[in-house]
Amino acid sequence: MLTTSERDRFETDGFLIKEGVFSTTETTAILDAIMAMTETGIAELRRTGWRGNDHAELPVETRLARIHDEDSTAAETIIAGIGGRSGGGYHGPAMLTALRNDRLLEIISDLVGPQIIGSSVYRVRTKLPHHPKGEVPWHQDSGYLLPHCDRHRIITAWVPLVDANAANGCMFVVPGMHREPILTHRTGGPAGFLIIDDERLEARRHQAVCAACPAGSVVLMTNLTPHASFTNRTNGIRWSIDLRYQGAEVPHNANQDPLDFQPTSDPVTMACYPTEADFVLRDPIHPEREVRTAEAFAAIRAAYDRNTPKYSVRRWQPAATTA
Repeated sequence: MLTTSERDRFETDGFLIKEGVFSTTETTAILDAIMAMTETGIAELRRTGWRGNDHAELPVETRLARIHDEDSTAAETIIAGIGGRSGGGYHGPAMLTALRNDRLLEIISDLVGPQIIGSSVYRVRTKLPHHPKGEVPWHQDSGYLLPHCDRHRIITAWVPLVDANAANGCMFVVPGMHREPILTHRTGGPAGFLIIDDERLEARRHQAVCAACPAGSVVLMTNLTPHASFTNRTNGIRWSIDLRYQGAEVPHNANQDPLDFQPTSDPVTMACYPTEADFVLRDPIHPEREVRTAEAFAAIRAAYDRNTPKYSVRRWQPAATTA
């Protein structure tokens, strides 16, 4: 739950750092799941003949970094398995537990209301040390969503699983710009990300705030809050997850079969990100609609993996190129 002062800061700045939301036990559970997926990825590589050193003696904070130093292709194959399609591949029990974290949902309900929709547009972030593709350029999450959702509030909860600071690539945010119309983005940014191309950001970039925080904290942002993260200059991986939530009044596809999706429908009737599944996390009126079990969660994700709606959110032009 947020204090009045915290809510006021969030409304003013468009972001808020809330420490101590996840316990060490809870963040460790996610890191343990990541380590298990690392083992799965290594086993799959072994079956294809890979003979590299898997550095089983190292902890999750450094193991994939060491593998990457010696065999970047192998490491990136393992990371792709952890991230899955688009980066939100892991849908085991620890992820649902994170999405349903009671302390976090109390905070989210203060911002979006009592009925909470969760989004499959969550991501497991592997920020490798000194990796050239490790930077995420300035963007707003709405840049990736359908335009009719710009006027709605969607909350990103960025959760570092290790202590996050400027050295290892914590989040940077520009406060106050969420109250303005969406900034112009371009496609073709570093590593395929969108990138903001707008004079309004250039005039305010110097106001960026370093959102350093300990593991288990949550950096809360709106879908219109400009943010970025830069190179990890340490020797350990900056592991994090980002979770997304919205109120039930925001367009969503919870409880919809992906086979029923109609790409020719009016876009304003579509979920904000129609190719991935939304699901009910809190519904005081109809609690039976809530996704509470790992089996139900996995089934929803699997249905969309099998029958991903054919639709592309294309709203921006490519970045200018120089001859």
